[in-house]
Amino acid sequence: DGGCALIIDFDDPKLPLADTFQAVRSHRYADRFEEPGESDLASAVDFTDLARVAGDKGVRVHGPVAQGTFLRSLGIDHRAEQLCRSASPEQIKTIMAALERLVSARGMGNDFKVIGLTLASGPTPEGFGEQTP
Repeated sequence: DGGCALIIDFDDPKLPLADTFQAVRSHRYADRFEEPGESDLASAVDFTDLARVAGDKGVRVHGPVAQGTFLRSLGIDHRAEQLCRSASPEQIKTIMAALERLVSARGMGNDFKVIGLTLASGPTPEGFGEQTP
């Protein structure tokens, strides 16, 4: 009936098949079943296999791309710059630290991947660097 999916998660093809489902709250591991909605949930995803299965089902696959590349293509650097214009020196440090964590290779920029799934006839979502047919 339409729709799309955007999946952003940890990708490490060297991890064994195991339960990697976890919750993180305030940069610390948390009980994944406590306080639903208050933690970020993550699980190592085999993006290569996900893309293969989706493609086999006729779904158009976009990516996967590194999180840092994806966020930069959406303008995260420009947004951080805008936020810094009206921020205090302490807030600027916080904004820049968060930017570094999200996009750099030392942070989450390469370890997290992004994949988009759309109908075969659907447009290319922003952030994937493809041309819409």
